[in-house]
Amino acid sequence: MEVDSFTKSRAPVALVTGATGIIGPSICEVLRNAGWCVVASDRTPEAFSAYEITHGRAISADAIIPEDLADESGCQRVVKAAVEKLTETLAIEWGPRGIRANAIRVGWIPGTAFLRPTLEKLSSGQVKQLCDEILPCYLAEKRVLGGGSAEDIAHLIAFLASSQGSFIQGVTIPADGGLSLKTRPHPNSSAESAFSEWFIEPETALNRWLETSKSCVDA
Repeated sequence: MEVDSFTKSRAPVALVTGATGIIGPSICEVLRNAGWCVVASDRTPEAFSAYEITHGRAISADAIIPEDLADESGCQRVVKAAVEKLTETLAIEWGPRGIRANAIRVGWIPGTAFLRPTLEKLSSGQVKQLCDEILPCYLAEKRVLGGGSAEDIAHLIAFLASSQGSFIQGVTIPADGGLSLKTRPHPNSSAESAFSEWFIEPETALNRWLETSKSCVDA
């Protein structure tokens, strides 16, 4: 489906920026499964290609728009930035037209960022293998420590966008597992992490993994 044709579609349209990041893919998938027409945007076409190689599937979207929102022209082609005060303004101005505007203050969502310094040195097959072996255990550890998941945010967005969330307007919702209450240490501050070496000495950690793993090689 072409982007222009969304205006002729009866389905609601969602523009998801940072679509190949930690949270973006889950937002795209949840909204699309809920019947939305999803436009996925990220900085470069390579970001979408890298996601497909790493995860073995493409982003769940009806259209892809590679744009760098740090560039003014990119912003003009995709969207203006939404911040908390802008959310309130949009809700006031567009509320009478039946349009709702809300924002989410996202807590710490662990993802692949700690592996990125090493991923560029590997073949596509090795990238997938490394993620398959390391990422599930890392995410499980951080979840126990209080980190969230991409699905946590995606389902909240789907609720806010649905008819069940129709009475919520012009607010910023913290979704951080209580992190903003400072009742617990930041999930990424633990010195007990089994993955500390990947943060502190990524080169050493990578070499150790290559030595001990039967890493695959692209054909």
